[in-house]
Amino acid sequence: MSAVDSSNECETQTTLTPDRRSSSSNCSLPSAKLTETRAPPTDFLFIKPWDILKASKKIQLSVHPSFLTTLPLLTYERGNGQGSRREVRQINDPASIDCKMSAWSEWTSCDPCTNTTHRSRGIEVFGQFKGSRCISPVGERRPCKPSTKCQIDPPPVCKSSQWQCASGICINKNLKCNGDNDCGESDTSDEDDCDVIRSPCGKTAVFESDIATQAGYGINILGSGPRMNPFNNRLYNGQCNRIRDPTTLDYNRLPWNIGVLNYETKVEESSSKEMYEDIHSLIKEITTETSNTYEVGLSFKFSPTEPSSAAAGGDAGSAGDAGSAGDAGSAGDAGSAGDLVSPGEGGDVASPDEGGEAASPSENGEAEGSSGVQNSGHGIGISASAGFDTKTEKTNIIKQLSEITTTKRKTFMRVKGRVELATYRMRQRGLEVSSTFLDDVDALPLTYEKGQYFAFLEDYGTHFTKNGKSGGEYELIYIMNEDILKLKQVTESTVKDCVEVGLKGSVQLSKLGDVEGHVKPVDKCDTITNKPTDDKSTRGVIDKVLIAVRGGSPATAVAMKSQLTKDGILDYTQYVEWAKTVSALPALIHSDPEPIYNAIPLDFPDAQPRRDNLRRAVDDYVAEYSVCKCQPCQNGGTVIQIDGECKCMCSPGTEGVACQIVDMEMVKGKSLEQLGNWGCWTPWSPCSERRRKRTRTCNTRGVPNGICKGDTTSEDYC
Repeated sequence: MSAVDSSNECETQTTLTPDRRSSSSNCSLPSAKLTETRAPPTDFLFIKPWDILKASKKIQLSVHPSFLTTLPLLTYERGNGQGSRREVRQINDPASIDCKMSAWSEWTSCDPCTNTTHRSRGIEVFGQFKGSRCISPVGERRPCKPSTKCQIDPPPVCKSSQWQCASGICINKNLKCNGDNDCGESDTSDEDDCDVIRSPCGKTAVFESDIATQAGYGINILGSGPRMNPFNNRLYNGQCNRIRDPTTLDYNRLPWNIGVLNYETKVEESSSKEMYEDIHSLIKEITTETSNTYEVGLSFKFSPTEPSSAAAGGDAGSAGDAGSAGDAGSAGDAGSAGDLVSPGEGGDVASPDEGGEAASPSENGEAEGSSGVQNSGHGIGISASAGFDTKTEKTNIIKQLSEITTTKRKTFMRVKGRVELATYRMRQRGLEVSSTFLDDVDALPLTYEKGQYFAFLEDYGTHFTKNGKSGGEYELIYIMNEDILKLKQVTESTVKDCVEVGLKGSVQLSKLGDVEGHVKPVDKCDTITNKPTDDKSTRGVIDKVLIAVRGGSPATAVAMKSQLTKDGILDYTQYVEWAKTVSALPALIHSDPEPIYNAIPLDFPDAQPRRDNLRRAVDDYVAEYSVCKCQPCQNGGTVIQIDGECKCMCSPGTEGVACQIVDMEMVKGKSLEQLGNWGCWTPWSPCSERRRKRTRTCNTRGVPNGICKGDTTSEDYC
């Protein structure tokens, strides 16, 4: 079989047998790739050019001039008479490493309130170098028959100034018959049998603010979008705090949990400070913007793998059949936030989040508030792009970057734009959480069980949004051809002039079309945009664009992506059309995180031990999916962990699953620093004089003379 492109100008056919080598050529140079057809080998052979001897059957080679010094790929047709399959492996690939999980713990005692029992395990080694990935749940549950009865706390005794709801909770009597649902999401008993409705807002028409309704939504510091909101943002406690929406001119009523909501439109745009030659430097820039108090390093988990804790009280089942993202396939494969498109190729690749179109987080079982004059669904609505988690969008961009197999002669530039509509701040204390959240907290065992607590974190997030900004944003990663940049002498400033829209400052969205954008140098920008040709003199410098859009209507977001696919640079008119729709469909574009355990009310039964367990669970969750379980990369490559798989981000001039293939021409005159990978921290030492310590070691497996930068010990107060 032939693996040579028909466009090759010359080709040499070399036939090898155990006894002789013969060749025929239609030109003076050997040709391109190695294709071997033979009986199934016992293992892959690392074959050097012109050094194939004693073959059991005839081997046909086609060798290209550019591969005379390196032979990166072997392709086998393997078959047993019942079909064949194709296997590709790079020369000098390290041995593949499969995911390895620890043994299961013992089953817990049967919980009499949920009729379930649980067990857990851990991840010992992540998949690497084309090995199987770790995409299975850490926890598992199954139904059981308890030997004891569930102890249910008696309902509280209400004060004389209070009224008891059907659910048992106590509310002030003046909250009864006010048109609001003050007893909770599913309990409307406070509005039953009312002769007169006394609305706190009187006869003034007020509407729910969807920004405020979705406030506090969870954040997972490893990147996945939480499944539920812990707060009840349809509770008003009899107050009528209003703010006027400048877009609709309607009055929006703020729920109790919102301390401040301000509307102010700002338009921002920025580009990376430099052009990058490698992916890991670009990834570090992106992760720096979303850094927080937890050191997660280059560890990412895009989708939850644990079964939802919300189902524990109902039909319990094993993790395997509880809708685990891992069992259905790659957790990361199911929800890429952006598209990888090539200008000039035409056709847009469908993306689950185009324009922020996704299932709304409000669909968590909360009942709609009812009021004689208050309406829901009016005013600003929020697009539920990636669970309102701005970090999710960024990590999905990271996932796309990690899937680029080679950066040879590539240069990267990042451009991002934002339309900010409003900012909000949650109350400092007295936050009202949902009854579902309290039920799930109550189901958490007082004795720490890792799988149960991990499921809770993947439901509600490791943190919640204490303060947030709503609006729309886009992020573009330009992948450019380095050779054509040099050939056409295109400077960094020219590229920035062409790819930026050029809008900054305060502007009303309704008047955005009247504002003139950045005037781009036509002659220079014509060299930037792509042309579907192989001629370097006429090709544009942009090879591909990675695109992520949050907020705005799906139609305008798709139009932006299609236009970028065609031309490679963002058109001002398309940008304006998208930006005008952001007011109707904004997304959360910035979050200030607060640990999720702080959402548990202090007066909740056994609140402190559950808070302590959740604090431990967040630490364990970060450690479970840490990049410290990965093997180091060769030749200065940087290892990252994404969705249960360790990947190597190679330095310029190197490639391969371990960065083991070196282009000597590209690295000429450069030194390749051999870097190890820090192993995981040991457990903390016992507290001594109010301090504790831990240590780690440098893993240099497969990297001779490798070094790790950083400290081997860490100290903390206790």
